[in-house]
Amino acid sequence: MDQSYTPPSTITGISRLAKAIRRDRGIKHTLALDQAAQIAGFQNHKHAKRQLALIKPREPLQSLYLTVYWYDREAQPVSGRCTVEVQLPQSTLNFLPSLKARSYWLLGGFELESADHLRARSNATSQERAQKRIMDAVRELQFCAETGLRPMRKIADKKRVSFLQELPGQDHLSLWVEADSGNWLALDEPYPGRFDMNQAKREEWIAAQGLKTTKPDWEGLYLPGSSIPILVTADANLQNRVASIVKQLPPLPGVDWSSLSGSYYSQFLSPMRVASGKRYRARPDASYGRRAGAIAYGGRPGFASDWRPEKSMTVKQHQKLGEILKGLAWSELSMPAHNKLSIWISTLDDWSAIEHSGESSSTLTNLYYGDRRARYPTLRGQLRGLSKARSLILSGYNECPPRCALLKALDAVEQSAIKRAKRGSGKS
Repeated sequence: MDQSYTPPSTITGISRLAKAIRRDRGIKHTLALDQAAQIAGFQNHKHAKRQLALIKPREPLQSLYLTVYWYDREAQPVSGRCTVEVQLPQSTLNFLPSLKARSYWLLGGFELESADHLRARSNATSQERAQKRIMDAVRELQFCAETGLRPMRKIADKKRVSFLQELPGQDHLSLWVEADSGNWLALDEPYPGRFDMNQAKREEWIAAQGLKTTKPDWEGLYLPGSSIPILVTADANLQNRVASIVKQLPPLPGVDWSSLSGSYYSQFLSPMRVASGKRYRARPDASYGRRAGAIAYGGRPGFASDWRPEKSMTVKQHQKLGEILKGLAWSELSMPAHNKLSIWISTLDDWSAIEHSGESSSTLTNLYYGDRRARYPTLRGQLRGLSKARSLILSGYNECPPRCALLKALDAVEQSAIKRAKRGSGKS
């Protein structure tokens, strides 16, 4: 009797059909498994297990909202807010918080405004560029989620692969780290002409470095379809795994550009923001005028203004303070103390340029970056220099939060210098 069976689509279904075939045809179970697999469209049972293991179960989709504000003097209207909804697998959204690191933003300038809303920190220069930034972010998010790679951010990791800057013809180079192992991968995306011009040199250089490289059948991240994505790594397994994954990345989801977008001064509250009951966090912006003895300067949409004392120091006071701080920065200090001084030297350089905009550029540059500096070879000298710096700041600037922050930084440098000296005397 000739039976007709419904083709199964899972290993469990193949096993269930094999039992029916064994009973109907009186054959061995292993042969029944192969026949059931053939009915399902595979060569045999082993082939079915191997192929079906590669198929991931369908994940539930969840909405992710992306917003970019834009301003374009040549357009009409000149500004707006571009917000779209995309449907992505739940696991893709789950790892979003792991991309956030101190002093870094997500995916090229986006921040996690709420659990389901990515918002660009800065403005785009046109509506078209706002739309491109959104799709670039979705593409990069998809790449991170599927490969398990994260943008390389640690200084130690970047130093480890700094030699890649010598790769002949490299262009639009991005650096990535495998989340689980810490192994690195570089994505080089040169234009075709640049690649062809340097291909022989590239191959020679990569061989000399003992690296692995491949060009997967994939359009890449930087400018899909216009550049050549090339994977470069020292780990062959990582190269093969990522190359296999990117070749099978699903197409980007379609979006509706109009229904959720709005005017430049409007705000988009995502469903999870509303459900949380927490107030919407607006983007930082420039401040104007005076507050608590300080004046705002700088700032732009997405970036808050800095503040400086309302009263200005004289050029001579700046010159003396600069010599002291440069001398301290060149003395024996811990790295955190040195970094703190460097930040404030840069800040005071900004303040002096604003306070004395009529002075020549060479005069202003020499205040905090010239060759003249004090010398403090001992702790006693460092403490004396810090005391003089405080006196200059107290006499030159009025009381205000920026002055307090500067004095607090000098206090921290002093405590660090004392601790360092004590440790040194203990060792001797």
